[in-house]
Amino acid sequence: MNIVGLQQTEIYPSRRGESFMSGPSRPRLAHGEKHCTAGMNKESVMSAPKDIFSWKTLVVLGAMLLWAYNFHWVEEQVPFLLTAQLKVHQLLSNFDWHRKRVGYVTLVQIDDDSFWSPLLSGATPTNRSVLGDLGLLAADYGALVVAFDIKIGSPTSVPGDFPIRDSDNQYFLNAIGKITGENRVVVLATGLVPNESGEWQQEPSIFRDDQLPRGTRTGYVNLPSDPRQIPLATTAWQVDEKSTASLDSFALAIVDSYEEAAHIQDHTKQDPVIAKAMADNEFVYGGFLTDAAWEHDRVTAKQFLLGDQQALEKCRNRVVIFGGTWHAYGKGRGATADQHSSPLGPLPGLYLHANYVEALLRDDFRPAVSEKFAVLIDLGIAVFFLWLFRSAKKRVMRVGVLLTFVFLILAVYLGFTALGKYLDFITPVSLVIVHLLVEIF
Repeated sequence: MNIVGLQQTEIYPSRRGESFMSGPSRPRLAHGEKHCTAGMNKESVMSAPKDIFSWKTLVVLGAMLLWAYNFHWVEEQVPFLLTAQLKVHQLLSNFDWHRKRVGYVTLVQIDDDSFWSPLLSGATPTNRSVLGDLGLLAADYGALVVAFDIKIGSPTSVPGDFPIRDSDNQYFLNAIGKITGENRVVVLATGLVPNESGEWQQEPSIFRDDQLPRGTRTGYVNLPSDPRQIPLATTAWQVDEKSTASLDSFALAIVDSYEEAAHIQDHTKQDPVIAKAMADNEFVYGGFLTDAAWEHDRVTAKQFLLGDQQALEKCRNRVVIFGGTWHAYGKGRGATADQHSSPLGPLPGLYLHANYVEALLRDDFRPAVSEKFAVLIDLGIAVFFLWLFRSAKKRVMRVGVLLTFVFLILAVYLGFTALGKYLDFITPVSLVIVHLLVEIF
């Protein structure tokens, strides 16, 4: 490698074996030293900063920018990336840095003890008469919103049910009417399925829309592939397939109902972040409450049915959500009903929806990072890192720069994750780190 500025000179041996330079005087060379850099290898002198954009580096930067621009899509195609990030969040959640507490929701779990005992007796679909009784108890004890995270879908392609369940269904419908008649809101769960064109269509319920009492709302319970995202609203074909309509998510329907019932002036739907996300058919990211945070805000359906006063009093002025947490094959046997991945580990859907409701009502949400912003941030980080790395002339210095950079990136990522902020968009920078590791070794 040539060293710029080193003046070549001729050496004339004297009669005494000494060396003299034709140019300005310079120190005498020690035995075995040479004038050129032949003795200098990769260990002592590395490439100069001008090499920052070699063709290989440009290829890596291009791949990084493509990843950054499509990082949401990449996470969907490579589930390992999302799974790894959820695992990191799960580990950090054990520390409960921010000490968030439940403020609006009471969970009523249909757990093993409730589901595998009379009156439910492990039967599916869940006994609708019992659901009616549970809802009435919640309303009697002051719940502002009564929500059922239990789909009441039709067994056919049209609204309705088998005649054998007519009595139970009518009892449930009458109970809904009594609850809404007391100026309470009932929110029912519905599902969305793709039609032949791949577009969302609402699943038929056991009730027609015109059968539902005034004050009853429905919300879809489909969850995003990334459970850190809060579903808001989407456009779907109605059951009759004649038209499309905007349908709120289960969580947003609950939040909007609660704000109306509690006479809250500034509705979540009017928040600029939420309004923009809904207009763009996008999600927002929400914070999560740890399992310990729910300790004093969850009860069981069996406690309700047995008239446990302490459990029933937890309904007052709150959102009460009923949902399943039983095991599929008996008490403690098989998978938990409706279980999903989450930043806190596997959780029943009941807890995910409750977390979304709490996050929306506490304003604990933030928009997704735009693709352009992700590209600019990643490019800035990568170029700065490359400049520092190329400026270091010795291998040991470059290793030090690399380790310091990796440590800082991890520290920032983990710190924000611990606070419920997600920096997924910086993961593409890992391509540059791998590239430079290969270059060093």
